[in-house]
Amino acid sequence: MTEPRRAVPAHAPTASPAEPPPHPTPPGGHPADPPPETPPGPTPPTPDPALPPHPTPPASASPPPTPPPGTAVRDTVRARVGIVTGHEGPYLRLRPLSGGREWAADPADVHPLDASELLSAQVAEANTRTRRALRERRLP
Repeated sequence: MTEPRRAVPAHAPTASPAEPPPHPTPPGGHPADPPPETPPGPTPPTPDPALPPHPTPPASASPPPTPPPGTAVRDTVRARVGIVTGHEGPYLRLRPLSGGREWAADPADVHPLDASELLSAQVAEANTRTRRALRERRLP
C-alpha cells in the first residue's frame, strides 16, 4: 500500500530555485564545513610534448605597410575594390576601378590584390557597365 500524501501547510517555507540544495554531511564531517572545492567544468587537456609550441605573435607587431598610389586594393570593411589615389591623414583615398567617387579607408582594412583578384574585379566592373548600358537602351 502507498502512504497517503501529506498536505503542505500554506505557511511552510519552500526552497526557492535560486538557493542551492543543502549539502549532505560527509561521514566524520561537520555540517558547517564548506563542500570540497572542485574545478568548474572539465579539466583542460595537457599539451602534447611531441607537438611544437603554438607560435605567439611578436609583442611589437607593426601595422602592415600602406600601399603606394596606383595599387589595386580591396577594402574589407566596405567590400569594395579600388585604386589607391593617395593618403589623407591616417587614411587612404581609394577610387573605384572604373572611376567614380573616392572614399577613405583605414590602411589596416585594405589588402593589395593579386593578379587573379584584380582581373576578376575588372571583369565584374565591365559586366556592370554592360548591364547598365543594356538597361538604358530598353527605356523609352
